[in-house]
Amino acid sequence: MPYTSTTELPASVRHVLPVQALNIFLKVFNDAWTKPRDLPVKEREAVCFKIAWAVIKRSFEKNRIGLRQPIKKANKKS
Repeated sequence: MPYTSTTELPASVRHVLPVQALNIFLKVFNDAWTKPRDLPVKEREAVCFKIAWAVIKRSFEKNRIGLRQPIKKANKKS
């Protein structure tokens, strides 16, 4: 089901993502939830989690202790 705030997200998400990533995860999950799906609620929730995690993994990487942090972009020289 859609979440109204980041505090409602499961602990497995809240404890490894910084605030910025939590907000992104919440928005992506809720957006995915609004798309029409002919799936039972549990399966629909799993699909939405996969979509949200995919977005997070593109912008945040794990640090040495397993927490996510923004991926640092290398400076390109022309």
